[in-house]
Amino acid sequence: MKNSVKSLGKFYIILTVILALVGVFTFIFARRGTAGKISNVTEVSETVYRSTTAVSFYEPTQAGENITGIEDERYASEAETEPETTDIQRSSEFYLPMGNRIVKDYSGGELVFSNTMEDWRTHNGIDFGAEKGTEVVAVNNGIVTRVYDNSLYGTVVEIDHGEGMTAKYCSLDPEGYVVAEGARVTAGQTIGMLGTLPIESADPDHLHFEISIKGQTVDPIEAMGKTRNDLR
Repeated sequence: MKNSVKSLGKFYIILTVILALVGVFTFIFARRGTAGKISNVTEVSETVYRSTTAVSFYEPTQAGENITGIEDERYASEAETEPETTDIQRSSEFYLPMGNRIVKDYSGGELVFSNTMEDWRTHNGIDFGAEKGTEVVAVNNGIVTRVYDNSLYGTVVEIDHGEGMTAKYCSLDPEGYVVAEGARVTAGQTIGMLGTLPIESADPDHLHFEISIKGQTVDPIEAMGKTRNDLR
């Protein structure tokens, strides 16, 4: 009986030791497994971080640092359509473009009969009569903005006389002298010779002369600060 009790006691002791050892080994292996997982996670995260930070689309800059080499296109279209400003100093006195004989006056919006077209229409300029080849002069200082041939008005010279004033000298002779586009001219300077005016060919030879201010056609005589009495 006593031997059986002793044997049973040893059994429980051995079982307790075995269970304790199992627990110790389980704890150790569990720690190692967890450590391995944590290590793997760390390695993966470091790999992801490295691969992410390795991609760079632009170099960071400090606030206020000037960046060069990048074209600014925000105002390109505006810069291309805006006209170049010019500094035109007018003379105090206007010249008449050619002589002082008016063969057809400015109509001021009223309809007048056209001998060539045989209809009624407005006449937006003044016609100065003279023989072909007569010199035509600039009425004031300015810059020649356009020189072109027109099927109705012949060879035309447009001059910017400053302060929004543009003058059209029509019916110049393309075979004679004509001032160059872009040239600066002074008051009284010859810009061409009188030719023919197709749209008014039924009338005697004359210069068709127009003035507009800021795009609006006006009476040339008044625009030049003169009166009809000055032309007599």
